[in-house]
Amino acid sequence: MNVEETMLTSIVIKGFRGVKEGSLEGLKKINVLVGRNNTGKSTVLEAAYLALSVSGDAYARVVRRRGWYGVATLEQLFYNGGGSCEIALGLGRRVRVVKLRRGIPIEEHMQGLRDIGLNVKNVGLIEVEVREEGVAKSYFYIDEEGRSEMFFEGEPKEPPLDAVLVEWELARK
Repeated sequence: MNVEETMLTSIVIKGFRGVKEGSLEGLKKINVLVGRNNTGKSTVLEAAYLALSVSGDAYARVVRRRGWYGVATLEQLFYNGGGSCEIALGLGRRVRVVKLRRGIPIEEHMQGLRDIGLNVKNVGLIEVEVREEGVAKSYFYIDEEGRSEMFFEGEPKEPPLDAVLVEWELARK
């Protein structure tokens, strides 16, 4: 694939963190987000990172990066604690839509979570649905101590782009 077929050209966010609804269109190879503190710049980057990632590590990083307060921290992912959000990315001529939703832990997953050491008595679940040339589902679990795991229905489809989220404070050191 060439750059034009995989380049991030737009992002639409509904209900993610502090963004009720917003979009950026006409994105190019290099884009700069400028604004005062607490206006959503990092939220846009986190949304794109999550929508491009299929790993549990990416989800754990976004959930914990603004502070960890236990499983209740998951509510910070959703606008006004709404419990769901949608992120749509324009990738060349294609669109990748990712829906996140707070869920109730699934009994069939509990033994696997116990086996890897998660505290299933207090575990949170984010259900992830990705629509791009079909539908893929995954389940991101995180326990009170911040340990996490991701289960997939079928094989996760790697996106055509790599996503990297750099912490500015860490990069300056």
